[in-house]
Amino acid sequence: MTELLDIHSFDKDQILRVDPLLSEVSPVKCHHDDTGSHDEKCRPKFHNNSVGTVCLEITASVDLSQLIAWLASLFWEQKFETQIFRVKGLAAVEGKDEKYMIQGVHDNFDVTPTDIMWEKSETRHNKIVFIGRKLDLALLQKDFCDCLLQNSNS
Repeated sequence: MTELLDIHSFDKDQILRVDPLLSEVSPVKCHHDDTGSHDEKCRPKFHNNSVGTVCLEITASVDLSQLIAWLASLFWEQKFETQIFRVKGLAAVEGKDEKYMIQGVHDNFDVTPTDIMWEKSETRHNKIVFIGRKLDLALLQKDFCDCLLQNSNS
């Protein structure tokens, strides 16, 4: 039973064995000065500068199969150094009246229709937010544009 319950999975040393990059984080200063007068609420906090966010926002319609293939290549093939932790977005799929929702965590993602329809007066657009490491905005934008329909005005 101790093999299951006493694994110390949240111990700093255990975490550093799993993700060595966490050893490179710099502590964020607390609200106290350096006199050593810290209270119970004052605990070390860490911030990792290697994690970033990229947002793509493009007005056009996308080909659903190309969008799914592109996301699959990002999450599963890992051709690039990009490491995606989370993705959320909205897609305007060609030939569909519904807005499509994009969600993903690590190597799992889904693109599903919502019950919200595009209004006739609304400009169909795509907005995708990525959270991860080594996110290359130019490369993500270029590859996403390959999913867009040429000369799309819908």
